[in-house]
Amino acid sequence: MSKIDTRSKIGKNGKYLFQNIIETILLKHGIQEKDLGKEWYLKIGNKPYLDLVMEKCGSQIFVGHYIRQNGESISDPILVFDYNNGLWYPESIEQRPIHFINGPYISGITIISKIDENGKRFVSPYNKDSFDSFQRMFAINLINQGFMDDETEVIDKEFPDPEQSIPATILNHKYQYPNMHQTTLFCF
Repeated sequence: MSKIDTRSKIGKNGKYLFQNIIETILLKHGIQEKDLGKEWYLKIGNKPYLDLVMEKCGSQIFVGHYIRQNGESISDPILVFDYNNGLWYPESIEQRPIHFINGPYISGITIISKIDENGKRFVSPYNKDSFDSFQRMFAINLINQGFMDDETEVIDKEFPDPEQSIPATILNHKYQYPNMHQTTLFCF
């Protein structure tokens, strides 16, 4: 396994540092590189930290931590990406609501990008900049917390059957962009 350069938020391969880290973890735990476009699920633990949950469902990828509160799973946080021909496009950050004493709480979803009915991706420049910094910090935290080490415990995993093909809706994604950094910027 080659060493991952954490100095930049985008690697030489054009992928986010976060994507490179998560793909490295997935490969380490047995998913085949050719199967990264299929649906998968991996939950690993590394005490004393919260378990790390990684899941690809359809064209969406969810990665992060959950806590249990009143019997429900609450994101703490979860980064959501749109999978497109091997690249992960940031969609949102889901985070548990923050409550203030004797006051309101801040909602837990930050939208980075969305796709309109014509397949055009709109990106919030402010939220995208914040996301870029956050995903880099999150990736470095995963390294520092030992989630890439051999001591992590696989709690649950579901990897695709090697014979299963990648759905055409994902291979021929109608939202293809040759460069994820050249989409329309829109403040929302």
